[in-house]
Amino acid sequence: MNKTIAALWLIGAGLTPVANALTLAPVTDQGEEQSASISYIIKNELGRTSNAFLSDEAISLSFTIKVKPEDVEKSGGLYLLAFYDDKWVQRGANGEWTDFEPGKTPLKPFAEKSLSKEEVVEVLNQHEILPGEALVFSGYKAADSEQLYYNRHPASLVVFDPQSSGLHKVKNTSLLNGYFAMGSTSANYRTIGFPIVDSTNFDDAASGAAETNDVSQTNLQESGVDEGDRIKTDGEHLYTLENCDETDEKQGVSADLIQPAPSGNQCITAYAIQADPAESRQLDQLNTGLNQWQNASLYLATINERKNLLHLSHSYQGDIWRSWLYPYSFRDNQTDLKFVDVSEPENMTQGMHVSLDATLLSSRVVNGVLYVVTRKNPQYIYPEPIRPVENRVVTLLPAPETDDEIKIIDYFPQPPEQQDIEDLLPTISFNDDSEPQALVDPKDCFLPGQSSEVPFDNSLMTITAIPLDNPRQYYSQCIAGYVDTFYMSTSAVYFATSRSNYSFDENGLVYDFGSREMTTEIHKFALADGTMEYRGSGSVPGHLGWAVDKKPFRMGENNGVLKVATSKGDSWNQTATTRVGVLRESADNSGLEEVSFLDNLGKPGEQLFAARFIGDKGFLVTFQKTDPLFVIDFADPEQPEIIGELEIDGYSDYLHPIGNDYLLGIGKDAVASDQGDFAWYLGVKLSLFDISSAENLREVESLVIGKRGTESAVLHDHHALAWLSDGDKARLAIPVQLHEQEIPDNGKDYSQPQAYYDWTHTGLYNFEIDTGENPGIQLTGRLIVDAPADYCALPDVYCRNGDRQSTYNDRVVIQGDSVHYLHNSEVYSSAIADLE
Repeated sequence: MNKTIAALWLIGAGLTPVANALTLAPVTDQGEEQSASISYIIKNELGRTSNAFLSDEAISLSFTIKVKPEDVEKSGGLYLLAFYDDKWVQRGANGEWTDFEPGKTPLKPFAEKSLSKEEVVEVLNQHEILPGEALVFSGYKAADSEQLYYNRHPASLVVFDPQSSGLHKVKNTSLLNGYFAMGSTSANYRTIGFPIVDSTNFDDAASGAAETNDVSQTNLQESGVDEGDRIKTDGEHLYTLENCDETDEKQGVSADLIQPAPSGNQCITAYAIQADPAESRQLDQLNTGLNQWQNASLYLATINERKNLLHLSHSYQGDIWRSWLYPYSFRDNQTDLKFVDVSEPENMTQGMHVSLDATLLSSRVVNGVLYVVTRKNPQYIYPEPIRPVENRVVTLLPAPETDDEIKIIDYFPQPPEQQDIEDLLPTISFNDDSEPQALVDPKDCFLPGQSSEVPFDNSLMTITAIPLDNPRQYYSQCIAGYVDTFYMSTSAVYFATSRSNYSFDENGLVYDFGSREMTTEIHKFALADGTMEYRGSGSVPGHLGWAVDKKPFRMGENNGVLKVATSKGDSWNQTATTRVGVLRESADNSGLEEVSFLDNLGKPGEQLFAARFIGDKGFLVTFQKTDPLFVIDFADPEQPEIIGELEIDGYSDYLHPIGNDYLLGIGKDAVASDQGDFAWYLGVKLSLFDISSAENLREVESLVIGKRGTESAVLHDHHALAWLSDGDKARLAIPVQLHEQEIPDNGKDYSQPQAYYDWTHTGLYNFEIDTGENPGIQLTGRLIVDAPADYCALPDVYCRNGDRQSTYNDRVVIQGDSVHYLHNSEVYSSAIADLE
């Protein structure tokens, strides 16, 4: 018997049992021809099936054993064995669980009886159990038989402390397997969450990788945390991601009006750039072989003394944000990392190719390590969902399909099979010709705490650390379930998830739409030598907003202290407020504790439009009819205080710090409506704030560009801003889609603020910011690259008017006294002195 238990232990660990005198006959769902069958059901008091519970839930677990016909009415024994809280226990004849040591303690049946055709073994019946992870085996053995029949795949469950928001690190792969199996049946319900994706289709005040002071770099949220973007520069060369378009020649049309027709490919293009005279000269172009609409981004790094571009992309063809709630969209995608040697920019060559069997969401580079965040949903068959029936039951391990199998009641016609965990987790391969290997060890995965009332999400979010000088030494950790966003400092990465407060009753999912209450859970992983260590979790009231690109800016870390700005209430019924929580690791290492908070910032109904945390300071912009700017001092994390508040017209979408004394806000001008408690957005507004004195916080100067309808890519993507500082003077460049023209005969009253204006032109706007004795903002010129033209009205001319006017993916580099502007797939260069 001891050898039998040792074999059971090996099976529970995912290994092959050793030979022994007693024949083991595991009953599986893999189609083996066994006339015995075993299935189990885990559910709460409302009949909700799950394998994740809170410890205050009443849980039921029962096995149904179909006894072999030749063993019916024979004397036999029923067995129960569990691995719980890191130790083995078995049920005895008195119903008590006792410790069991494989190889030393004999396995004994908890009941001996005449075996019936069907035996039901109740493990738990409306019990509450302590937090922990459990694997449970059950089986029977006829007295005259040498075979013990049991469930090869254990019933697995995890129980969480309802007072903790911490993650549970998986100890046994069967638990993760069961979680995915359960998640596959509920995943057809829309996932309640929002994505963690970067903004650019090619996928803040800090600088990028180049060691030069006369060329602007990628605009970053945190200094020392590089971000992928559509362009990168080393000061002498510009590298861009462009669509490899083919010119569509039209006879009689001016060459500068010809719009290229898309060829369907994406290219990396290398340019030599110079400031005097202003010039961008193409050196080489490397076809990536990717579809032009795929998300992709570039990094520039020196690896083993050679200059390399990192080209990061994925194969998913749709819009991740629009597809986020559909798990089947994340089953078969691939993320590619290609190393491109650009030591000789005129002869770019591709080196190592790394493929991850998952969908790219975002990435960062810190201290020579690339951190890649991906999502994968295990590929189960997703049948068309039908409405759940009352008191539904899901059997996670159905018996083989035989004439006398146990009846399986399910709200899907055919529940998915439980698959090997190796088939569910993402893989990684190198150079196309290598065998795929596991991207993450199942025991480096975490499960979020949740009750059985929360619909399962079978998403797997993986963060992989890839050393750039030795990519094969990668390290990964994963979190099961969706994650909203992540924020990264030079010392840690934080994952955040906002959850609605909802529950189940006898009629199904219940959500209180009147309360709009949400909670944001935050999980910290510390960075160390290319690895990550889970340090704990915490939670704060509210959510991180609806703008994907702005969510990371709602967080900021300094000296191990994390600040988080969340939104509470409902903007539609004028109850929206803003809250800032301050968290740090607890002294007893039990998680992240909130040491202080500021609540009810702004007037009721004002939404949070912009947030920025720099060092011990925080800057928030709320808006409904006017723009209150708040300055918060976090020098004492336990007693943060608002040290400045300023109300002006309009609002800021993006905040850019300038030294310690000034702050630049970029957003929209606005005018209060006389028809309700709101304001009409107008042109793009730049505001320079003096924040040197909390008692004298003031807007030094502002500039408004265009009228209602004017847009800039900076309002939704901070990478579109170029900044080059030189003491008290700085140059700023942003792309602008200007709307100033009245549309004739359209019935609009242009004396009213709600009237939209027609497109005037698209181009680069260059400014000088002075923070010296005479602080202010000055427009120094415009590089206009597109405008409405008779060209679009010509017959048989391919004219993409929407592409021509939009600045959505525009980028710019300031090089000394010149600018290089990427609009669509063309680089325009000009001396600043020559701008209009």
